[in-house]
Amino acid sequence: MDLKFGDYWLKRRERQLVGPDGAIDLSARSFDILQVLLDHPDQLIGKARLFDAVWPDVTVEENTLQVHVSALRKLLGSSFITTVHGRGYKYAGPAPVAVTFQTGAETPAPRKPVIAVLPLDNLSGDPGQQYFSDGITQDIIDRLTRFRAFSVIGHHSSFGLADRNANLGEIRKVLNADYIVTGNIRKSANRIRIAVRLSDAVTEAAIWAEHYDRPIEDIFDIQDEVADIIVSTLSRHLEIELMARSNLRHPGNLTSYEHILQGYWHFRKLTRAANDLALSCFERAIGLDPHNSEALSWLAFCYVSRWIYDFSPGDLKRGVDLAVTAIENDPANPSGHIVHGFGHLWLGGLAVAAPSLQRSFLLNPGDPNVLANLGLLAVYQGQPSEASRWLAQANKLNPIPMLWNAEFGAIQAFSESRYAEALPPLEAIPDGGWDMMYALSCYGHLGFRQKARDCRDRFANEGRHLDFIAAAEVEPHRDAQVRERLITGIVKALSF
Repeated sequence: MDLKFGDYWLKRRERQLVGPDGAIDLSARSFDILQVLLDHPDQLIGKARLFDAVWPDVTVEENTLQVHVSALRKLLGSSFITTVHGRGYKYAGPAPVAVTFQTGAETPAPRKPVIAVLPLDNLSGDPGQQYFSDGITQDIIDRLTRFRAFSVIGHHSSFGLADRNANLGEIRKVLNADYIVTGNIRKSANRIRIAVRLSDAVTEAAIWAEHYDRPIEDIFDIQDEVADIIVSTLSRHLEIELMARSNLRHPGNLTSYEHILQGYWHFRKLTRAANDLALSCFERAIGLDPHNSEALSWLAFCYVSRWIYDFSPGDLKRGVDLAVTAIENDPANPSGHIVHGFGHLWLGGLAVAAPSLQRSFLLNPGDPNVLANLGLLAVYQGQPSEASRWLAQANKLNPIPMLWNAEFGAIQAFSESRYAEALPPLEAIPDGGWDMMYALSCYGHLGFRQKARDCRDRFANEGRHLDFIAAAEVEPHRDAQVRERLITGIVKALSF
């Protein structure tokens, strides 16, 4: 239910604050803090409780909370939120009133779709196994909240429907959800089967369904493994569904969030032209929501990717600067830390890149993109077993692996002198100057003269005169011999 307080209206579904003059620019974390305070007017909300509600499972400095509270006071007035020194904060403004506005017009689409995870049914016939069903449901909810593509209904609301025989339409009405996850768990002898389904709450059509069979050895290891796989698969299929829908709409009618979805769709093609289209989408998203950390992060990715395509140092620096802005707007968003670390592989080096990429893992250890980038970091650090572990886990969690998973694996193969194995993933991204730099070196080492000539001629015909040797010289391999082999192979290829 929305809340009206004084001249302000907090719209939960749209995650928007509206004032006397219209919509107010408000960061996602500030919105969450305000929502918690409004839900408990005149009650002291401790700092720990706010951290748990707004930054679950994330360590955040206390001054981050203070910055967001100060921003709220600046927008609403200092009298709306009072500080109880050393203890927390209290909402002290006009009494909030639950309201439903009926305008006769279509309700605006939410900034993010809402997903509800219902308790998985325990079909084992043993009430004593209910703890496992509830535990894995809770794990799925907790892990989903770390992804920024959607909002997730809290477990208290979802579990409140556990004993009700409601259909999807009724559940959608009660929880105001766009998508619903249902499933069951069946345990027999020494095996367990977990079935999961993602449904459209409006049409009640199934979008995705899968089941997982596991031997029962360590029940808690199974719980962690299956929860990670389910969440990553759910998030990917839901993103695909949302991207397909947003692409059917006219660009002039898209929300900030929908522009981000379109940007994702273009970016993941890994071509120069698609990268430019993605950049425009993310810029439009930021135009509608200047504090959107996710849009800022992906805009940063687009600029950093111009280094990957054309070795553009100015764009690399701009991308890293945008990543800093994204992190400032939302320190708990892993996307900002990923691109900050990725860009610093070439801008600041391994010592600067590593902490950011490791931070992204702490924020969302179930995100395949986080794991893939840690794999690339391990490749550059000269840790092949670590690289293999990260990349294998990224592929395991992603039902439709990104091209860059195999791309990063190719860099590992090159570092281990497995040149023929490295080539197919590199050749799958022909627009990438970075990819073709490694491909050229492979051609040189393997004696593939015609392939080297064709690659060189293609870049020349496109008017792209890249200095592959200069770029190879700044590749951040800790083992200098890998970099030397990279340069040697390029020199051979360019001489063919």
